[in-house]
Amino acid sequence: MQQSATCRSDRTWSGSQRDCTADNTYVGCFNNFGTNSLDALITPVTNTPAVATNYVDRCRLHCLDNSFKYAGLVGGDSCRCDNVYNPYQGQNTDSLCDTHCSGGDSGFWCGGAGTGKIIIHKTADQCSPITTGHSTINTTAHQVGAVVLITCATGYWFPDNYGHYRVVTCRQNEVWSNTVHVCEGT
Repeated sequence: MQQSATCRSDRTWSGSQRDCTADNTYVGCFNNFGTNSLDALITPVTNTPAVATNYVDRCRLHCLDNSFKYAGLVGGDSCRCDNVYNPYQGQNTDSLCDTHCSGGDSGFWCGGAGTGKIIIHKTADQCSPITTGHSTINTTAHQVGAVVLITCATGYWFPDNYGHYRVVTCRQNEVWSNTVHVCEGT
């Protein structure tokens, strides 16, 4: 017997409270030290009232809502966020990150025992946030398909074409259509 479900606008599957936008976001199990600490925002996530449990979808959405590209889960009860991770920092087999989440859905794993192993998920298909230098942007959106207008301040321009504004699009491969985002001037 086949069943179907719809991903609704509130990010849940019809007939379920599980977040449907986290599917296909798993990156892997990594050593949690050096450049993979992913501790740029908060730990533990339970300090944030809007995120009462640490299961994968809540952590991922918390990091996404705070403009981070990656969410990491450590030790069953800690959510970490950052915009980078090092894929060469010791990727492990999934069995080393088999600690069940302490809150929410126990069917999910939230890192390894202790703090030595971290499970990393992408928060969404998105480009890195645009950092501006002597410019303004019309939106902070950076998900795939986002279109951003960058306008240089008076006396500043893009060094590659001396233009004063530029429209960039976050492409499907998670790279901006033009990588020059910083304005220069005298």
